[in-house]
Amino acid sequence: MIGGSIGLALKEKSPDTEIRVWARREAALSGITAAGFATMASTSLDAVLRGAKLVVLCTPVEVMPDLAALLLPPLDSDALVTDAGSVKQVVLDAMVPVLKHQFIGAHPIAGSDRAGIEAARADLYEGATCVVTPTSDSPRSAVERVTAFWKFLGCRVIEMSAAEHDARLAFTSHLPHVAAAALAMTVDRSAPDWTDFVGGGFRDSTRIAASNPDLWTGILLANETSVTRSIAEMQEILQEFRVAVESRDANTLRRLFAEARTSRNRLNSDLDGI
Repeated sequence: MIGGSIGLALKEKSPDTEIRVWARREAALSGITAAGFATMASTSLDAVLRGAKLVVLCTPVEVMPDLAALLLPPLDSDALVTDAGSVKQVVLDAMVPVLKHQFIGAHPIAGSDRAGIEAARADLYEGATCVVTPTSDSPRSAVERVTAFWKFLGCRVIEMSAAEHDARLAFTSHLPHVAAAALAMTVDRSAPDWTDFVGGGFRDSTRIAASNPDLWTGILLANETSVTRSIAEMQEILQEFRVAVESRDANTLRRLFAEARTSRNRLNSDLDGI
């Protein structure tokens, strides 16, 4: 979905751009061809890379370290590589020693619970935030080229270190997937015939629990320290709710719900300003 949406957006915004797609599996090629944006689709990495000016890695983060060594020598010396991974430090640690100044990490914060080329859409990145994570040694010209690419797709770009990105996304992206999964599992395990009694709140809260298990296993393990911290902090808040309910402490419950409402309203206000 992520790579396909990049292809569809580029085809729409710049029809003359040559878009080559590398697929790990032969079975994926028919879907890429059917999507209609690729000038060429192949399982040959060399064929896709030769002459390319920009390479965007849209694989799971745990696959990227093995890819690093395969990008050279087919990659031209003036080409740049970026990625769309949800975790940045492990990607930079694998890519920069091999590609050096040719790699500039990025994370477009866009997606859904759906996966695969059939879920791709041309407007996925319109208005989305993309975090670009150069190192202290990254050439400014390379950072600006990658930034311009994501802006061209419709993103609002923020620049920060990989470590800061991972610390923040553990709370705003990775923890929500854990919370959604835990809520769906809790209800399914504990409430008989529960599907007859759910409304919009449950559906909204658990939508991303339908995400790809393999993808999210890799993301959480690649950001272990920050994700562990985010889960622990959420457990503390859940414990506050539990103690307040057990002790029939209405004042504490009101305070907790009021704090939550203020936090959510602040998000709405910030989004309105984008």
